[in-house]
Amino acid sequence: MQGTKLRKSPTQSSTFSILFRQIRSVNLLHLCAALLQVGLGSVVVLISVLGLINPFWVSIYMVMAASIVTMVGLYFLFTLVERGGRNRLLQDAIRRIMNAQN
Repeated sequence: MQGTKLRKSPTQSSTFSILFRQIRSVNLLHLCAALLQVGLGSVVVLISVLGLINPFWVSIYMVMAASIVTMVGLYFLFTLVERGGRNRLLQDAIRRIMNAQN
């Protein structure tokens, strides 16, 4: 009895392992690009709103461009997470079938 180890079934995975598996299934370059778009777009909007850019018309154009970049980055991030969720569901189903056959 001492040598036996209790193993969790694939359906009882911890939150950390689920998050790690989902991040690992996403291309890291795409994830970094999406986060960078959201971050830099938000910083430009914040700088413009604080009034640190002197010509008002330049500030307006920068806010418009940064808002579009931020929205595209958020959409890109959403599609990455959504696609990773579908892949994870398929991989879990295949893993359950393989475990059931063994």
